[in-house]
Amino acid sequence: MKLYIIALALLLSSCVSIPDSITGKNLIKTGATTAVTYAVAGPIPALVNLGTSIAVDEVMPDEGPQIEDIQSNKQLVAYMWSEFKELVLYGAIAFFAFTTVIIPWAVQRRARRKRKYDQYKYEAKLAREKNNGDL
Repeated sequence: MKLYIIALALLLSSCVSIPDSITGKNLIKTGATTAVTYAVAGPIPALVNLGTSIAVDEVMPDEGPQIEDIQSNKQLVAYMWSEFKELVLYGAIAFFAFTTVIIPWAVQRRARRKRKYDQYKYEAKLAREKNNGDL
């Protein structure tokens, strides 16, 4: 726990520069893939995925031109198309993560709570019948 506090303090202070892997889009990608990996496979694969994602974000530069580099209308259309494709890809990933992880978990939780509620209801009915029979 002390190590986490020290690392957080160093990152938030100005003595350590913030790496590219924990800024903006990279942070969202890394967090999403790590969360899905944790939900599907467990903590060890999630940590491996986290380490790999951070290493790749640090080593490999971002692809494509920046918005400041666009000089013609054709470049603008190509840039917008690539951003749209990326948005659709992340939307599909989020949809599949939601439908394969979150929805089944919620259905199981609801079924478990319903079974527990039905059990309490049945026990209460038996207790009422027993009490009525004792009169």
